[in-house]
Amino acid sequence: MDGTTSDMSETARAFAKTLGKRTGLPVDMCDERLTSFEARGLTGDKEERHAVAARLIAETYLRRK
Repeated sequence: MDGTTSDMSETARAFAKTLGKRTGLPVDMCDERLTSFEARGLTGDKEERHAVAARLIAETYLRRK
């Protein structure tokens, strides 16, 4: 949260770069670190949390566009 990169963020950036090269399409990155935490506050259902987190990521992406 302080702007420093983590091993996982470096892995994600490398994957995005590879994906972009292979597909020839632009790849947008989205900081999703707090979506699981937010999803826990929105649903008590553990199985639903991934879907809620995915929805939050999609909504964040669409709001930016």
